[in-house]
Amino acid sequence: MFLKEKRIQDKELLKVVRQMPCCVCGARPPNDPSHIKTRGSGGNDTPLNLISHCRKHHSEWHQYGPKKFCAKYPVMLFKLKKMGWVFDSDDKLKRAVEC
Repeated sequence: MFLKEKRIQDKELLKVVRQMPCCVCGARPPNDPSHIKTRGSGGNDTPLNLISHCRKHHSEWHQYGPKKFCAKYPVMLFKLKKMGWVFDSDDKLKRAVEC
């Protein structure tokens, strides 16, 4: 049996991200911190794994999934690439360069 790796949680960083404008529409804070790599799949609270979404765009991010969301909002694809995220051949997001 394998032990599950403990997730890094940073409550102070989450507070900062909540005070950022939505990265899609620029809606004023407070907004929802959104994990690029979800917490359920081992995503941590790190600056390169968190983005700020208004409630509407946070819901759409989970409803559509990253690939369809980025097709609907190309600005999001630009933002993810700037943060080092790319889609692999299976249309899954991964970090292009692991830090």
